[in-house]
Parts: sequence; C-alpha cells; structure tokens
Amino acid sequence: MWNCRGLGNPQAVLALKGLIHSKAPDVVFAMETKMYTSEVLKNRGMGGLPNVFPVQCAGSGRSRASGLFLMWSSEVEVDILSASLNHIAFSLVHPDHHDPMHMLAVYGFPEEQNKVRTWQLVKSICPQGRDVPWLCFGDFNDILSPTDKLGGDPPNYAHMQEVMATCSTCDLHDVGFSGYRFTWSNKRAVPGTVEERLDYALANDAWDALWPVTEVTHLPRYRSDHNPLLICCGSRGMRKELQRTSMFRFEELWLQEEECKELVTEAWGEGSAMGLTAKLSSLGSSLKDWGREKFGDIPKKISDTKALLQKLQRQTQSEQVVRETKEAEIALDTLLMQ
Repeated sequence: MWNCRGLGNPQAVLALKGLIHSKAPDVVFAMETKMYTSEVLKNRGMGGLPNVFPVQCAGSGRSRASGLFLMWSSEVEVDILSASLNHIAFSLVHPDHHDPMHMLAVYGFPEEQNKVRTWQLVKSICPQGRDVPWLCFGDFNDILSPTDKLGGDPPNYAHMQEVMATCSTCDLHDVGFSGYRFTWSNKRAVPGTVEERLDYALANDAWDALWPVTEVTHLPRYRSDHNPLLICCGSRGMRKELQRTSMFRFEELWLQEEECKELVTEAWGEGSAMGLTAKLSSLGSSLKDWGREKFGDIPKKISDTKALLQKLQRQTQSEQVVRETKEAEIALDTLLMQ
C-alpha cells in the first residue's frame, strides 16, 4: 500500500511499477492518486495485475484531491463490498484458505476536526461476529501512540484514547512493523522536522488465527512524503524471505536494443537440440551477461540507491541530509527512466 500523492507524472508511475515488479504483491492499494476512473483504467495490468477497482478523485485540474484504487492478481478472488473517497471494503479468497477474509483499505480524513470520522468509518464496517478474519490497513492520517510522532505540536491524548476504545470495540490491534518507525515526513530540516507513523495495519484475533505471521515492512520513501508499506502473511513455518540470489529478470529496456532480438534468435537456434528448460536457462544466462555489459548492473544500482534513501531517511534531517536525499531521489529518477 502506498499514499503516492499523485500519479500524474511518469516518475511516480515508474516508482509504483518498480514496487510491484520487485515485491510481486497479490493486492495493491494506492491512495491520493488524483486520477479519474478513465486514467486508472489505462493502467490496468500494471505489473501483471489484471484487476482494478478505482475510486475517482474529487475536483479537477490543480484542485484534484484524493482518489484510490485497488489492484489484484489472478491468484486471489476479490469482491468489493463498499467504497468511498476514504475507503475500499472488500472480501478476499486466497488459494490457501477457501473461506473469505474481510479487509478494509483506509484513507483517513486528513483534517484535524474530521479525524474522528475515520474511526467512525472503521466501526461502521466492522464485521458482525469476532470469528471473521479482518485486516484494516492504509494511511489513517492519525497516530496510535505518542511515540508515533516526532516534532511539531504535541499529540491529542484524549483523541488517542478514543482511537484505542474503537480498536478495542472492534477487536483490533496493531500488527507492528519492521524498518524506520515513521511513515510520513514533512521533509523539512531540523528544527522544523515533523515525522509521524500514519500508515499501518490493524488485525483482529481471527485474522491472527488464520495468518499467525503478518509482517509489515516500511519501504524507502520516494516520490511522496509517505513510505510504501509491504504486508506479508503466512504460517509460523514460513521463511521470512525467499532466497532468490541468482534469479534471472528480463529488463524492459532491453527490448529497445536490436542486439537483444539478435541474441534471442541466435541463442534459440543454437539450442535446437536442447529441451525447453535448458534453452531458457542458456538464453537467460546469455541475456544477463549481455545486459550487464551493455547497461551496467542497473537493478543493483536501483537497489543501492533505495538503500541509500532509507539510510538517509533514518538520520537527523539536517540541511545536508535533506540535500543528499533530494540528490538520491534525482539519481533514482534517472535509473528508473532507463
């Protein structure tokens, strides 16, 4: 999930495509797309996700605001239950579990005086009966604890108590996270730095029983003032990360080169006596070597630049760190456009 703060420029779209390509999620929730339905539908199939449900943004021109969409793979079955500019409620059937799970993708009301409406919305959509697995996730535009805020005005403790009361009523608890604590930044240098954890996931006990391991990872912030979040679910015996050290990836920019087509034709012809698996392995090895020689190791450069961004975002936001962060974002723009 990601509050992308507008998908009206190529860099933001490339950033989202890159996330989908690298993480291969079954479901993607994007917030503040500032896109009309027709514009969202043009991106159907992004990253191999053939299904999309858009919530059109409000306003027009430079006054566009909000806008949501949900994309999902063919591996899961999704049924949209309700939607508004602030949520998409849906049920999901996963291949590993035949009974539907309920999910609520949230874009919280950003205005201070309306934050209570976010939790009224959560309460109104809460499934009847605590035996229904339920996961709520998104940018709630609200914090759960005083430790979820750094800098700026002090938190509203009375409001946080109301939030906790709503979570208790709905049998919801914070799933937790890994990575740097804060998911939003005003991107200002100290002493004007304000950072908050506004994006998170909440689950009920029935969800925990179904998915004993639910991990939320804060990914590097790029092209937005919000970090993308990756939510992974599995059993207690699952490996935390698939070991794919030698995995071959075909890069889209290779298609622009005539040499690539010639290499494919040549490798396929020479391997006429091989089986299909052997042919693909040989071709993959040839393309990988050619791509590294032709373009350098662009995927590694992208990964290294994202790691640098994450490192900079963890540091005290001095003028130098803010400047270096902007330089790293420009470098990532260039790499993603190649």
